[in-house]
Amino acid sequence: MYKIASIFVACTLSFCMPSCQSTLNPDVSGQFIKFLGGALDETAFALKQSPEGEILLVGSSQSFGENEQMFVAKTDKNGNKIWQKTFTNAEIIGTFSTNPDTLAQSGRDLEILPNGNILVLGNIRSIRPEYANEALLILLELSPNGSLVESKLFEDRRIRNNNGVYLQQLADGGFMMLANTFIERDAPTSDMYMHRLDATKNTVYERIYGILNRDDQVGSLAESATADIVWVGTSNRKRNPTGGFFSDMRIIKSDQVGNLQWDFAIGENDEFSQTGRDIITLANDEGFLLVGNTNQNGTEDILLVKTNTAGQVQWQKIIGAPSGQIGGDGDQIGISGFQTQDGGFAITGSTTQGTNQDVYLIKTNATGDVEWQKRYGSQDRNDTGQMLIQSNIDGGYLIIAKIRFENNDVIGLIKTDAQGNVF
Repeated sequence: MYKIASIFVACTLSFCMPSCQSTLNPDVSGQFIKFLGGALDETAFALKQSPEGEILLVGSSQSFGENEQMFVAKTDKNGNKIWQKTFTNAEIIGTFSTNPDTLAQSGRDLEILPNGNILVLGNIRSIRPEYANEALLILLELSPNGSLVESKLFEDRRIRNNNGVYLQQLADGGFMMLANTFIERDAPTSDMYMHRLDATKNTVYERIYGILNRDDQVGSLAESATADIVWVGTSNRKRNPTGGFFSDMRIIKSDQVGNLQWDFAIGENDEFSQTGRDIITLANDEGFLLVGNTNQNGTEDILLVKTNTAGQVQWQKIIGAPSGQIGGDGDQIGISGFQTQDGGFAITGSTTQGTNQDVYLIKTNATGDVEWQKRYGSQDRNDTGQMLIQSNIDGGYLIIAKIRFENNDVIGLIKTDAQGNVF
């Protein structure tokens, strides 16, 4: 069973398994839930929509090769699959035949280029246990039909093998890659790594940012109105009584050549943890909205922080779910968001009540006050919204989600109307 619920109305809907979804056409309302991938585990991390309304997504798949592979797919505006692609190591790494390792891949982010091609950022790694935490960045350029145009492996810097890999197309035609890295291979902590490319994918500069003896984690990045780079992340600060770490949300700005402008920690003197997951550049140069989480109330809640263009906090809002409302008293996780056309914000992530974790969608006004909340998910399974964008067709919402069916994770593509309704 699959359910959709809100704080105002709850209902239950039944869906086929992913294998029967390829022929499902949505009704004329333009809302749908579709599933992509194969028979084993799939996860998608990012999506984009073309000017024509076609939807592109990137992630990883275990269904089409011996090891995990990059997975890229395109659908039409109604979520019907046009194509899906995975790539062998031999296709994307010219020296593979001389490499003794068995390699695994993962796609993490993508951009649609002005010529219609697709630029995909991912990582590639050895499956040997001693290299379990290390990977290399790789860029793939694909044609509009998914054919490989070229690939570029960045072999000079080992990054952490985790979800923190982001790509941003810049106003000058170049690109910024953001990841976590180690200063030394055996270092116990990681730092934030930025690698700027020009329009031909040649390196402009590389920079490493971090605080000594702290584990620094990237969230996402944005380009400011002045073409500076601003990004959000998390810094572990000190051990807490349970043996873990207190952490702070961080917002950092560098100029166009990578020189640090400022670096602010939010919640630095508090005895709880806060994390930074996404950054939204606000319209009319009004600053930034940071999306993350805080455990101030004993469970994880969504944290929204509004700053001005100088990184100074103007307001903070905690979005929980009091008992009896949509999320119960469990954890609410904020992962991705954007500024809506009315000046408010939409946020996706997950909400947990008991043993059930669902995709969470929240709409707020311009000051972070919740206007409505929705959730989508399968009964007693772990489902998470990974990324959220606003449809350029009708102003509704597009969510790429990780959906748990039986013993496998599948990629869920959810399209709602402007009020978060599906069907």
